Amino acid sequence: MSELKITANTENVRAEIKKIPYSVKLALADGLDHGTRSFFSMFYKTRLQGPPGVRSTPGGIFHRFRRVTMVAGKPVFLRQSASQSETVRTIAKSAKDPMDMQIDIYTTSKAAGLLETGGVIRSAHGMPIPLNDEAKAMKKNSPASIDDLDFIIQNGKVFLGRKIKGSPPQRLFILSHSVRINPHLGFYSTWDAHLGRFNQIMDDALDDGLAKVN
Repeated sequence: MSELKITANTENVRAEIKKIPYSVKLALADGLDHGTRSFFSMFYKTRLQGPPGVRSTPGGIFHRFRRVTMVAGKPVFLRQSASQSETVRTIAKSAKDPMDMQIDIYTTSKAAGLLETGGVIRSAHGMPIPLNDEAKAMKKNSPASIDDLDFIIQNGKVFLGRKIKGSPPQRLFILSHSVRINPHLGFYSTWDAHLGRFNQIMDDALDDGLAKVN
């Protein structure tokens, strides 16, 4: 099974404090929530709006990513639509020791894994690969219309397109049994770019929590 996963935790402040009151634990849980939501926002804006990343679609790859924490040994998914207070309380339940609180950001989507690492898609049947913007729009908006296109054979290659009387055929797709996908999702590289911001959020959360104690 293909899986992409990032783990966000409180390891960066473990050495700073050993025993802390519940109010500080809640502040750190809030930091984990804020920091991972912030990553999702950055990931969506920078990698899922088209080149150099991929184009997100309703119900597409972005919606295959999840935030999850373990509570009493069972995974609890943190819904993006949940209130901040609800999510923070759930994260706080994930571990008795505040230094062990953790959120995993992951997906088991094979498509996401392929877009992240790159690879080759193979098929026993020819796959229609768009050759121009018209073909891309057709594949996206009305894929059934592809079946109405003509087969065009030129130079030993098979195309789909339109045969026009008295004019050269209009080639829209080429049929291929394999397609190489270059890595361009940028899931891990976006996390690396976000890590400084995440650590700052956690530092601020700790400061806020300690300020309430004092």
